[in-house]
Amino acid sequence: MSFTYQPAEDTWLLINKARDLIHRVSRPLRILELGSGPGSVARELLSAFPGKISRYVGIDLNPTALAEARKAVPHAFFLKADATRLTPRFLEEKGLPGVYDLILINPPYLPAGDEILSEAERLALIGGKQGYEALHAFLHAARHLLHPHGRMIALTSSLSKPSVTRSFIREEGFHILREEVMPIGLFERLHAFALRMSPRLQAARMLGLSGFTHFTRGWHSLLSRAWHRDAGWLVLKETLRERVLREAFLFETLQQHQTEGVIIPRPWQVFLPQPDAWNEAYAEAVLILPYYEGGAFSKLSREAQEALFPRYLSMLERLDRLGIIKRESSRPGRNVLVTPQHELVVLDFERAKAYSKREYALRERLGCGRNVREACEYARRQGWRVRDCACLDRFSLPDKKHEA
Repeated sequence: MSFTYQPAEDTWLLINKARDLIHRVSRPLRILELGSGPGSVARELLSAFPGKISRYVGIDLNPTALAEARKAVPHAFFLKADATRLTPRFLEEKGLPGVYDLILINPPYLPAGDEILSEAERLALIGGKQGYEALHAFLHAARHLLHPHGRMIALTSSLSKPSVTRSFIREEGFHILREEVMPIGLFERLHAFALRMSPRLQAARMLGLSGFTHFTRGWHSLLSRAWHRDAGWLVLKETLRERVLREAFLFETLQQHQTEGVIIPRPWQVFLPQPDAWNEAYAEAVLILPYYEGGAFSKLSREAQEALFPRYLSMLERLDRLGIIKRESSRPGRNVLVTPQHELVVLDFERAKAYSKREYALRERLGCGRNVREACEYARRQGWRVRDCACLDRFSLPDKKHEA
């Protein structure tokens, strides 16, 4: 392999973004560069910050580039390895740190074309059929190598569908702090992503959870799933800190008001990220709940929904007696799961609020509270005859546009 990738616009973009991050911290950093090439980035950063980098490790597959890097930057450590298969244990066996404060990724990112390239040129330039495959593999490996409070910078090209990469970043458990776009030529732009771990991934790493995978996206939250050897599968729900605390409090309070056939989950833990060395406060937090096998209420047949609906109403009656408005009680398909044992799991209390004086007065006058009334309106739209909804005949729901 005689070809080595020489410094270009992407190299200097990565260097400048790394400088911006390193300036923010006072303690020495461990830096890992995936796709280090001839050591251009390492040379610039080590010369600019001689006392702020405690260890610099570069990873590349090209032996010619590694030889050039070792000669140019003797104070760094350069290792021949497949960056997509790196693990903390592999690095520790080499006498290197297993996790890093800052990870830099300038992968091959161009989509495959009809050009005839040597093996070395292909490794340095082509990221895969679509161009983003190499970067996604690097990001997946880096998830296990980044310190929970660390930062990462990754580059890609507008030729390689950066919108796909943005979605992949979120699914891998990272948050995009900043995205800088730099034009190069008439038809291409470079994208530099500054990333940190999401609170969900932080929680999984710091609590010793494994098997972290993106689960789904809610209206106001992001959900992932992870495994704990004693608790089994857990759901990690990330949303605004005040919503997490409110929902956790309500779940704990409602434990003593369970209804037969209805489950109010007990939080496994609340994870509140702390400010770190990069001086960034976190607005998000994570509620960790047991994972219940089953499907959404909306996926059941109409007959099964009607048969189970009285159980749902029973739970809502208890909420009304406690003076809690759940929100979206008229949409059980969004926040009720059905286990294989036909138990209902009532979720999503993040936007719940207390009864107002007006709601208490309406409950006394009509004989049923806000949650039950909204759920009964849902039943009426479905054409169901529900005995517990007799109070529905004594009032009409206000139009949503005029509702307080």
